[in-house]
Amino acid sequence: MIDVRLEDERGEELAVILSPPRSQFASLIPAATVSDYPCLRYVDPYGDTTFNELQIPQLLADLERTLPRCTTPETREHLEAIIALAKKATEGHTYIKFYGD
Repeated sequence: MIDVRLEDERGEELAVILSPPRSQFASLIPAATVSDYPCLRYVDPYGDTTFNELQIPQLLADLERTLPRCTTPETREHLEAIIALAKKATEGHTYIKFYGD
């Protein structure tokens, strides 16, 4: 399970997407060696991963490219919620943070 948070520069939560029980989002994260996902490949399902305002546009592109790979409605809905959260991270000093198991 991977929860995703929008945080400010002090690490305070601005919004959160909790991983639903049936989401298969973690299985959609490419291996770190897959170079055509420049940001998403570095999400650690077992640790925490942070993206800053300069990285978020590329992360958003990676997430949107992943949508067709969703195999269940729950996973697609979860991924769409993460994409919507990433789109909110347009102000300076905001971060998207993935919290793994």
